[in-house]
Amino acid sequence: MARITSSTSSDEDGPSVGIPVVDLSPFFAFNTGTGISWLLAGISRQRRRKTAHQDGNSLTFVIQDDAGGLEVCKNGEWIPATPTPGAIIVNVGETIQVLTNDKLKSAMHRVTRPKGRSRYSYSFFYSVSPEKWVEPLPEFTEQLGELPKYRKFQFGEYLQLIKKDVTNPPQRPEDALRVAHYSIE
Repeated sequence: MARITSSTSSDEDGPSVGIPVVDLSPFFAFNTGTGISWLLAGISRQRRRKTAHQDGNSLTFVIQDDAGGLEVCKNGEWIPATPTPGAIIVNVGETIQVLTNDKLKSAMHRVTRPKGRSRYSYSFFYSVSPEKWVEPLPEFTEQLGELPKYRKFQFGEYLQLIKKDVTNPPQRPEDALRVAHYSIE
């Protein structure tokens, strides 16, 4: 059974009323039988500034409210992903970066809450199953006459690296163990 709660765009911690929030995430984590896992993250209210990161999954779909707050780093500059009504933001994760041998790259991004406002977003994460092996596909290496930039790895092993960094963060963000850990170069 889905849990329906109420909250509102408020700068205060604690209960409030107004905007309905539906948490269906416990019901949408499943394996399709094709080796692809889907996870529905649900709706979240941002209370604090998050650190810059790249998504470790394959694809992330984001719907954000009009408060915005999603920013992407390009050439060292933080650029806001301005909310567009009805738009869905598609973020390429590090798994796709490896599969395409860096032809598509995972964007460094962060989420901030605009001062004086809460931010609501809905995220849907698409990943390969933990037991699957990830490596650059021949369409992006052999068939183009290019060498692979990453060694083959099991996705579950990679998830453990990410989890380790979350539970025991490095002192410097650039020291985080990410997909570069599997880089051949």
